Amino acid sequence: MTSQRSSVVRPEDVAAEAWRNGLGTTRVLAKGPGWRISLAQIADDVPFSRYPDVDRVLLPVGDEPLALLVDDERRLLRPGTHTAFPGEAAVRTEGVTEPVRVLNVMVERGACTCRIESADVAGPPPEGDETLFAVLAGEARLGAVTLPPGSLVRPVGLSETVCARDARLALIRLRSAR
Repeated sequence: MTSQRSSVVRPEDVAAEAWRNGLGTTRVLAKGPGWRISLAQIADDVPFSRYPDVDRVLLPVGDEPLALLVDDERRLLRPGTHTAFPGEAAVRTEGVTEPVRVLNVMVERGACTCRIESADVAGPPPEGDETLFAVLAGEARLGAVTLPPGSLVRPVGLSETVCARDARLALIRLRSAR
């Protein structure tokens, strides 16, 4: 008998690739039918790539806030918060003076939906959803594995729990609309 283990992806496990517009870099941490989760590094005030027919959710990774202009509306992303916008929107960062990282959840409109929740402990996945836990700040553990900020865990079964004593986690639930 074999037991399944939760899968873990840390930022250093994935090579950086250029944004679609070439003005930043990202690391694709996970993807599935109709969705993708990546970790973007933002070093300057830059426009985001546009993704028609895609809905996006951004979550800051670390303890620094990030200001965005989304179709000329100013949004301040504080640690522990997130913001959603359509992929067609004109989005750019504002006031970046030091590199920041954001988790970027992208879902194909009409094919998949996304829900983000805060989590103190990551346990068994809810039924019916593709569920991942993201480490947004601090350091979490899955057994003996250390999970730095920007890590994703795809939990399997009931036996494993992510310990987040000094970490901030987000629960990402993805549901197929089909």
